[in-house]
Amino acid sequence: VHGGIFHIFSMGHDDRVILCVDSEDFSEEMNKITTALVVIEFISSDDKCQQIKSLFHQWSVVHKDVTFLEVNVDNEKEISERFGVNNVPTFVFVKKGIVIDRIVGTSAADILEKIEHYK
Repeated sequence: VHGGIFHIFSMGHDDRVILCVDSEDFSEEMNKITTALVVIEFISSDDKCQQIKSLFHQWSVVHKDVTFLEVNVDNEKEISERFGVNNVPTFVFVKKGIVIDRIVGTSAADILEKIEHYK
């Protein structure tokens, strides 16, 4: 995980992750989506979440045909409850408004495999 595609890009203005700060913002963003696949990253401010967050932002640059949303569970409990998120990090994969899969944990290889599979 410490080489290859995971470290080509640095977090910055090029990433395409949309931070959803509240339920209204989240709903608005979901209504604007034009890609087939949406990946929602539910994280907190702990170290393991921050490490995978960096990769998530990098993937958003590489996979322009996927929408990447980020929800901080410390600040937004309502969205987390709506998606049944009890542990972080959790990655929820959505197509046409329907949850099709989820991954709990920080396995970058598993998350990237799901992105590639579902897009």
